[in-house]
Amino acid sequence: ELSPSGYKSNYALRLVAVPQTGTDPPTVVERHPVTMTSPPMTVRSGQIVAISGRVRVTTSIIGSLDGAMLYDSIRGHAGAIRWTGKSRWHRFSLIRPVQKSGPFTLTLSLSGLGEIQFDEIKVRVHSPASRRVPAPNQNTRPATNGTFSRFNILNRLPKLPAIPGLQRRRK
Repeated sequence: ELSPSGYKSNYALRLVAVPQTGTDPPTVVERHPVTMTSPPMTVRSGQIVAISGRVRVTTSIIGSLDGAMLYDSIRGHAGAIRWTGKSRWHRFSLIRPVQKSGPFTLTLSLSGLGEIQFDEIKVRVHSPASRRVPAPNQNTRPATNGTFSRFNILNRLPKLPAIPGLQRRRK
């Protein structure tokens, strides 16, 4: 199906759960009827994992407040992106700083009844270049000892090349 943005998918990962034929749908679905977890990949402390893709909810998800979820092994269910209502194709993205080396997995789960499709899922691991830390003086703040804050994570992402012909406006 072609979306208003012009995106068309010929193949996608489709998660579907429906009630048994001839039965009414349950009010609450107690277990996740469909779950898919990626094979593990090793990540190291200090790296950044960027997850992106496209998603479309073709049939609203019922029987669960969680709906359909995409989550990773770093943040788990608490950091999940959730979808419940019918939607056209749209993009999603997550950025996760790795604080502890080990296996990284991505899980797609349908927690209720309905249908969702995922396409173009990409997991990219970025290893920020190590930076020399200046000698401490009165004008510098204490080092964070490798911890992440919501303010310094963007500085750890790789820099994008400049776009030719695009000039920055000056005020």
